[in-house]
Amino acid sequence: MAPRTPCSAAVSSRHSDARSAPAGTYDLASKNFVAESVTEDPDEFADFCRAFAMSVRPGGPLVASFMENMPTYRIGVALAGLPGGPRDRAPGLRPDTERLRGTRIDADPTLPDYGDTGMVLMRAVRTRQSLPTGRGTAP
Repeated sequence: MAPRTPCSAAVSSRHSDARSAPAGTYDLASKNFVAESVTEDPDEFADFCRAFAMSVRPGGPLVASFMENMPTYRIGVALAGLPGGPRDRAPGLRPDTERLRGTRIDADPTLPDYGDTGMVLMRAVRTRQSLPTGRGTAP
């Protein structure tokens, strides 16, 4: 059996505001439970999602998870909440992705009740050619 060789692929990560991520820079992107706890404004939420999708090279995969119907809540400090389910989350990703799929998971009754109704898990691929979109643009 041949000895294993280390993987030569470089991995990097960046912690920043999604809106400052350079377009088409990353091979893949993962966003978990962030955007719906940053704003209560649906348009600002859509801007975050678009920047997230655009940060991936065309054809690259994206995965995202959101709390479903999360109201404003408090864990030490007050955090924003943007209630909504799969249909409310998809428009932020739809203009710049293809093969968008979503799954929802019921809330776990053994965990503290923050008012959410579960989780929304989404996956997609960045479109090969994204069309110009902006606030108020219908998907």
